[in-house]
Amino acid sequence: MYKTPPYLKKGEQDLMLIMKEINENLYNLSTNVLYQKWLPKKALMQFLDYGETQMRVIEKQHKLQVSKIKARTFYSVESVLNLLELHKIK
Repeated sequence: MYKTPPYLKKGEQDLMLIMKEINENLYNLSTNVLYQKWLPKKALMQFLDYGETQMRVIEKQHKLQVSKIKARTFYSVESVLNLLELHKIK
């Protein structure tokens, strides 16, 4: 549990705890919304148990939608779901 600094008054401690909880909730909300549309490359690699080379091949062969921000790569959840549906065993 998060402890507030002892030099703060009770009201200030309560306010800090409330602010911390709000920040955590906002972070969790934004993370969930982001994951509904885009997956970080490492998360998808871990899910598929694929390495860098395999991911690059899948990306090219199946035309996954990719977004890059500097060194970070993200994949469209919709394109990944389409890929999984395409290879679904009936």
